[in-house]
This record gives sequence, structure tokens and C-alpha cells, in this order.
Amino acid sequence: MNRPTRTFLLGSALLMVGACTDPVLENQAVTPADPPRVSAAPVSSPMAPSSLPSSGLGFLSGVVSDAVSQRLLPGVTVRLGAKQVQSDQSGYYQFEQIEAGEAKLIVEAPGYSPQAVTVEIQPRRQVRDVSLQVGAGVAQPTAPLPSVGPTPTPLSSPSPIFLLPGGATATPTPTLSATPVAATPVPATTPTPVPTPSPLYDPVLDDAKVSEVFLKRKINGVELNFLLYKSNGLPVDWKWGVVQVEYYLAQSVSTNGVSAPGNLISSGRTIIAQSNEPFLLTLNAEQLGQLGDKVYANYTLTLPDKRQLSLQKEFPIN
Repeated sequence: MNRPTRTFLLGSALLMVGACTDPVLENQAVTPADPPRVSAAPVSSPMAPSSLPSSGLGFLSGVVSDAVSQRLLPGVTVRLGAKQVQSDQSGYYQFEQIEAGEAKLIVEAPGYSPQAVTVEIQPRRQVRDVSLQVGAGVAQPTAPLPSVGPTPTPLSSPSPIFLLPGGATATPTPTLSATPVAATPVPATTPTPVPTPSPLYDPVLDDAKVSEVFLKRKINGVELNFLLYKSNGLPVDWKWGVVQVEYYLAQSVSTNGVSAPGNLISSGRTIIAQSNEPFLLTLNAEQLGQLGDKVYANYTLTLPDKRQLSLQKEFPIN
């Protein structure tokens, strides 16, 4: 084989090897496949309510704290109408499946003044935080008094030494002063007052002996206003506390000139937190049609000291 032929064959072989090798693929770095993305499921907060409000029902929640220090208060009694719960370790409370309408929210804790507010429950989530003030008679924390230590004794200055003839030495005897040294006064320690618990209700409620109810007709129901009186007939004007109410309203019928209860119109329970605080009893169209100029009522008021005042008779509707 001559030289030109060998050269031609060698070049053809090199071209065939180059055609089988892609220089781009040969020099391209291999990138590892990305790991599959894992979507993290949202972690529910420990304070999140357990369920959504049902249709037509409300959900109320919030936290209870100290109005001054903003410290969250656990174990606080929270009432909403006839329901009652206690706040957890983070001061959180919640009410579920609440009927829409006005309701009384009452918050009580030992050492704090009770708080009562009227809330309008809507068929949705609602948040109502509550801050409690320290009640009357509860001492606030005071700054500690500065510690009084012993009075330091000053070091005595060295006495002078005199050189006498002959090499002897002598130390003069100090002259005692006749003026007495005044003792450093020690400040008196002020005793820290012992905190006393605040009452959970207005003490004037202890004077309540008699009750009465006044009814007023409204477009969508009837308004009830329960009042308390002393034994001498004077009204009890109380500012805070929880009085539980259980009531029954019925048609008033007359039998031989004596009024008696007829068909039941409505019944239920509620709470009042101060005197002269009426609440609206909502009635449907059928119940409104049963109302006349008078109604027969039977109710029981349970006072904070557990005494009960009951009354049943015919009442006029204004």
C-alpha cells in the first residue's frame, strides 16, 4: 500500500470516530435530578378552634389578660349566657355553637374586678379579648426597701510618738471628748400590706330580699327587666355580680276570677350583671300572637351567695 492510500484511509477512520462522538455531550457536566418537592402541610396553632361554626350559629373566642402587666390569666371563669368555660394556661377561652343575638359576657377572676359586657353574636367567628383590673382592696406589688447594713467603723488615725531626752519615747494619752457621738438613725421598715381578695359581687346584693319584673312589648319580642329590693322596699342598686335567671312565660287565663297559667309561650335562662339591666326575649310570629295585655310569669333569681328569690303571678305588658 503506497503512502497516499494509507493517508486517505487514516483520515477516513478519524472522520468516522469524530462523527460518533458529540463534542457538546462529551464536555457537558451531568446535573443530578432535583429531588421531588414535598409541600408541607400547614401546622394548626394550638390555640386554633376545634371546629368551624355551623350555619346560623356563632363562635366567640379571645384571651384574658391583666390590664396593667398584660400577663395572660389562666383559670378565669368566663360566662356567655347560660354557658360557662375557663381560660387555659395561655388565657384563651372559646364558645362554640352559639345562637345568634345579644348575649351577656361575664369574666371573673379572684383578686380582679368582674367585667360584664353585652356582645352581639353573629353567625361567624368573633374575637373578644378581655383585660381585667385589680379589684379594690388588693395591694399592688411595691418596690423592696433598700437593705440597711451595719454602719462602718472608721479606722483610728495613728497616735504621734515623741522622742524624749536619753532616747526614750512617749505616746500622749488621747483626750476623750465630752460631746456624745450621735448614733446614725436606722430607717423604720414599713410593713407590706397583705393582699385581700376582691369580692366577686357587689356587697349590696346581700341586702336583696324581694324581686320584681317589668315587661315591655317590643316589635320582635318582649323586654324583661328584673329589679331587686331591700326588706324596707328600697331598690338595691348593684354595680357588678352575677345573678342567674330562670323564667317561664305563659298565657294568662282567668278561672273563677283567679289568674292562672295557660299555654306556654317561652322559657329559658339568662344572666344579669347589674341592676336595671333589661334583656330582650326574642319571639317568633306565633309566640307574638299569644301575647295579650297580660302574661303569667314564673321566675327564679339565684344570687351570688346562692340565695334564691322566686315569684309567680300575672304581670301586665306595657
